[in-house]
Amino acid sequence: MGTPAYVRWENHIEDASHLLGTDNAIPWANPSQGSVPIVAHLHGAQVESPSDGHPNAWFTHLNETGETYVKQDYTYHNQQSATMLWYHDHTHGITRLNLFAGLMGMYILVEGGAPSSPSASSYYNNNDEDDEEEEQELPIGLPLLIRDWKFSENGSLNFPLYGTSGTTLRWCAEYGDVMVVNGVATPYLRVLPRTYRFRLLNGCNARFLELSLSHPFLYFLQIGGDGGTFLPRARNLTTLLFAPGERVDALIDFSAMEDGAEIIV
Repeated sequence: MGTPAYVRWENHIEDASHLLGTDNAIPWANPSQGSVPIVAHLHGAQVESPSDGHPNAWFTHLNETGETYVKQDYTYHNQQSATMLWYHDHTHGITRLNLFAGLMGMYILVEGGAPSSPSASSYYNNNDEDDEEEEQELPIGLPLLIRDWKFSENGSLNFPLYGTSGTTLRWCAEYGDVMVVNGVATPYLRVLPRTYRFRLLNGCNARFLELSLSHPFLYFLQIGGDGGTFLPRARNLTTLLFAPGERVDALIDFSAMEDGAEIIV
């Protein structure tokens, strides 16, 4: 945090058209030379306008650009409070397609060092958003980007070209049937008997997520929300409900779990 990042975004997608198909009945970037337009937006960041990733600032590998395109060399000043941000494609009219294709990722601003074994009980009353993150004695945390995908039998992404209404418009229900975390279907994480901090992101196109833990003695201790600041007071929750694009900062204390216990989220 406080150190600027200089990022050059490049487009190396040489396909003549989008792998998921596009719908010309709705406005979209639609480059005249074909190809797949992209533009990156750092969601939640305080940035200058030319580095914001406006929907019409798209560009292709053929160097065709949108009407508000300025540059591909973005500057992120990183002057805001320590938090988890995320970047995603923002192209006019096909954001849903580029996100379904996986053009997104985490961007975490950290402040100072991070101890390895916090105690969950210490976070109930000291979550003042003006405090620095190292004063909270918080670990950086594990980023978990959760989304739903559909797959064909051969493992490729399944995004039907035609809707259930029988129309020829290339628009379909944006709900997948496989939950994926950090790009892995049915993921598994081995944890130690201590408290972990999880930086959760709902990366779904349309699905709200409601997370719960299968063990009756476990709960989420939510310490932060979508704005990137700490909550005035941590909250004990048996479920976490958050919308597409929303972020949640939460702790889970596994210290009382017996060796070999399995927990399903």
